[in-house]
Amino acid sequence: MSKKPVKKSVKYDGPMTNGMKFFLAGCVAQLYLMIIDRFYIGGTMDQILFFHTALKGLVGVGLAAAAGGAVLLKKGGEKRRELSWYVLGGGAFVAAASALVLWNMGILSLLTTIVPAVLVIDVLWWLFDREAALSLTVLAAALVVAWVNRRVDAMAVKALSVVFVAAVGALAVLVKQGKVKKLSAGGLFFASCGVAAVGAVAAVVSTTVAYYVMWVLAAAIFCVAVYYTVKQL
Repeated sequence: MSKKPVKKSVKYDGPMTNGMKFFLAGCVAQLYLMIIDRFYIGGTMDQILFFHTALKGLVGVGLAAAAGGAVLLKKGGEKRRELSWYVLGGGAFVAAASALVLWNMGILSLLTTIVPAVLVIDVLWWLFDREAALSLTVLAAALVVAWVNRRVDAMAVKALSVVFVAAVGALAVLVKQGKVKKLSAGGLFFASCGVAAVGAVAAVVSTTVAYYVMWVLAAAIFCVAVYYTVKQL
């Protein structure tokens, strides 16, 4: 009797797999920030002194890893490209996060907010179509801007809000003119841009207004996410 050939399993490396890899890398990054928060920000005096020295060393280690990843990316070929990006990105993150925390401990609070936000946006880009993902990304970015205005009352932060509003306006114009590839946006996308821009401007008024703006933007994100979820069913 002739035996049937055994089919070898084909390794799937599609968009969803890449998205999950990025998500797991982000979880590791968040864990690194949580360790710093536990032992450097809220630790004992001995732990703080130890981590202060360790973070200085990690800045150098991170820079060296990023440089090594860049060299490997250039000379390693296609087979090592994915590993090169992980080494480059991981080293750059460790170096940047460690240096920023050493410069100002308060930045850790911002970093521990940005990393989960990026992870959520990453999931959105893999689960939803481009219009939905871009709408939710704009609203999520506006929420981060409002949060920063809520925590820090400074001219630099207000300038950031102005830059964000200008960027959202430019994005809406480009999409309207059809200059963004593979994106055919409807009215909800432009409404999301409008809500995000108005929210960013309102958050500049005061920290109290920024607090309520955050709730409005969070509600808008929930409603938009529900709408696109039902639409794609």
